[in-house]
Amino acid sequence: MKLKYKIEVFPIPEEDGGGYEARIPQLGREAFRGYGETIEKALAHLEVVKRDLFESYIKDGVPIPEPEVEEGRYSGRILLRVPFYLHKELSELAKKEDISLNQLLNHLIERGLASIRYEKQMEEMPKKLLQKLNQWYDLKFKIDQSEIPEISNIFLNENLSYEKSIC
Repeated sequence: MKLKYKIEVFPIPEEDGGGYEARIPQLGREAFRGYGETIEKALAHLEVVKRDLFESYIKDGVPIPEPEVEEGRYSGRILLRVPFYLHKELSELAKKEDISLNQLLNHLIERGLASIRYEKQMEEMPKKLLQKLNQWYDLKFKIDQSEIPEISNIFLNENLSYEKSIC
């Protein structure tokens, strides 16, 4: 199990027995923990725990997440394998467009990501519109309720004057 995850190491207070605790937050701070009298022993114990849990995950068909990549480790270089027919089609399109295959792939990836962002915005649009309509309705209802005393006074005054004219 050569996957390299970020590891946190903490000293254990003397009143709790002393030593060190090592853990892998991405995989679960409570599940992936190793202990030892020294940092090295805690890390070694954590590796044993990780190996045993991964073996169990593999046996049970539980997916093992890839280690998270830190911001500073993006090189801008990606190794991508595609079927030969797709490679051929992409190369021909790049040649037709008079651009490099790399430029074409960048363009297509950017368009794909823009499309995904647009779809997400469109999915959110009805929710946001409904929220706005509800806010406007609530505001209108509050305004209408605030006018009730004024309207009831007008109604009462009209009825009183009507009654007075009958007598």
